[in-house]
Amino acid sequence: MTDNKNTAIEQIHALVIDVVTEQTCYAESDLILDAPMEEGLGIDSIILASIVSEIQKLFMFETRLNTGSFNTIQALLDICHNAMLSDAGVQKLAQLGLAAAPQAVCVSSQPEPEQRSTQAQTMRDFVADGSPDLFSKVRKFDQFYKNQAEQGNFWYGMPLSSRCENRATIYDGYQKKEREFLMFASNNYLGLANDPRVIKAICDATQKYGATNTGCRLIGGTNHLHLELEARLAAFKGREACIVFPSGYSANLGTISALTGPKDTVISDVYNHMSIQDGCKLSGAKRRIYKHNDMDSL
Repeated sequence: MTDNKNTAIEQIHALVIDVVTEQTCYAESDLILDAPMEEGLGIDSIILASIVSEIQKLFMFETRLNTGSFNTIQALLDICHNAMLSDAGVQKLAQLGLAAAPQAVCVSSQPEPEQRSTQAQTMRDFVADGSPDLFSKVRKFDQFYKNQAEQGNFWYGMPLSSRCENRATIYDGYQKKEREFLMFASNNYLGLANDPRVIKAICDATQKYGATNTGCRLIGGTNHLHLELEARLAAFKGREACIVFPSGYSANLGTISALTGPKDTVISDVYNHMSIQDGCKLSGAKRRIYKHNDMDSL
C-alpha cells in the first residue's frame, strides 16, 4: 500500500514538474519549490494561467484549479497530490495509467491565505479577502507592509532621482541614501523618453503652449498639435481619421464603451487587461468570458 502511494506521488510530482518546466523554460534543477512563483521565480500571470490550464486538462479536477489557490510549486504539488489521491482521484490515476493508492491519503497543503504568516504572504493575498468591511484588507496589509519593510523586502515606490534609463539612481529607503540600480521595470522600451530630440520638442512646446492644456479635449484642451498628430497617424495607418487618448487604459475604456452597448455581447479572454474588462462593464454589454487561450472554451 505504501509502495503504491509513494509511486503515485512520484508520478504526479513528475507530471506537474514537466508542465512547469515546459511552460516556464526553467530547467528542473533551477526550480525552487518553496519560492513564490511570481515574486521569487518571475513566472508571470499569463504563464501561470497556462500552467493551471495544462494541469487542469491533465488531471481533470472535480473542483476547478485556479491561480489564487497556490503561490509556490510545492503548494501546487500538494494540491495535485491531495486531489489525485482522493477516492475520486484514484479512478483518474488509473485512466492516466498511473499507480494509485488503494485508499485516500492526506498530504499536507498550504494553509488558507488568511491563516498564513506575514512571512509567507505576498501581494496577491490582499487583492480581496471576502470581508464586507471596506478597510479589512487595508489593516491586514498594513501589518504585512510593516513586517516586510523591517526586513528590507518592500521595494515598491522607491523614488528615482535620475532619468529612467538602463541604469537609474534611486533613493534606497533602507540604506537612507541614493544608489545606482539596473532598471528592468521601465516601459520605455525604445528609449524615446530620453531621446534628445523628444526632450527638445517638449521644451519648445511648453515654452509656446504652457505646461498643460488646462482642460479636457472636448471643451478647451485641443490645440493644433493634437490634430496634426492624429492626422499623421491616420495617414500612417491608411485610415480616414484617428483619435489619441492620454493612456492605453483610457483608450480601451473609451473605445469599447463607445462602440458597444446593452444590446451587444462582448466575448473576452479571462486574462484580458483590466482596461478591456472595465470598458465592457462601462458599456453595459453582456460579457462572455472564456478560459485563457482555450479554443475549446471559446
